[in-house]
Amino acid sequence: MMEKAKKYYAYSIEMKGMTTALLVVAIALFGPLIIFSRDIIIEASSSPFFVVAIAFWFVLHEIIHGLSYRMSSGIGNQDIVFGAKLEKGVLFCVCKKPISKKDTIRSLLTPLVILGFATLILGVAFHSDLLIVLSLMNICGASGDILMALFIAGMPKDVRFFEDEQNRFVLVTGENISKRTAVGVKLEEIGDDYEKVLNKNTKKIIISKGSCIIIGVICLYTVLCILQVF
Repeated sequence: MMEKAKKYYAYSIEMKGMTTALLVVAIALFGPLIIFSRDIIIEASSSPFFVVAIAFWFVLHEIIHGLSYRMSSGIGNQDIVFGAKLEKGVLFCVCKKPISKKDTIRSLLTPLVILGFATLILGVAFHSDLLIVLSLMNICGASGDILMALFIAGMPKDVRFFEDEQNRFVLVTGENISKRTAVGVKLEEIGDDYEKVLNKNTKKIIISKGSCIIIGVICLYTVLCILQVF
C-alpha cells in the first residue's frame, strides 16, 4: 500500500485564548485557597525570596521541558533552544526537530507532573506554604501545555511535532487535520515540504533586551534579599 503524502500544518499560539485558559485555571485553584486558606498565600509571599523562587520555578519548568525533549529519539542538545521574552511574560523551550506524538505529549506534560502535582503533594505533606503556592502557580502556568497536549492527543498516530523559527509549532502527518481546532491555537500555514520550515537557528539561548533588564532587576533584588537576611 502506498504511503500517504505527508503535509505540515503550522500553528501559532493565540495569547488571548491561552490567557483566558490561564485565568480560568488560576481562579479554580486560587479562588478556594483565598476563601478558605488565605494564610497559606500570606505566609508564602512573606518570604523575602518569594519573587526569586517564582523566577527559579518557571526557569526550572522550561529546563524540564528541554530534558524531556532530549529523551526523544534522535534529539540531541543542539536541537533544543531555550529563550526568554520576559517583557511579554514568556519563557520558552523549543524542540527544532520532529518528534513523535507520544514524545510530544510526554514533553509537554512532564513539568506539570513534577513541578505541579508531585511538589504539591510534597508541599502538603511537609506543610510548606511556599511549595504549595509555587506548585499551584506552575499548574496555572502549564495551562497552555495542557491545551496543546489535549490538541495533539486527538491527532493521528503518525503525527510528528516540532517548533519553527517563527515560534510556531508544526505538525506533520499524512492525514488531513486542517479542520481540527482548539482553544488558543490558530492554523497559519499548510505545505508539502516541512524541511523548509525547520528551525535552523544555531543559538542555544535566546534572550531579548527587555529580558536582560528584568533579569538584572531580579538579580539586584536577590542580592538585597541576601543582605537583608544576613
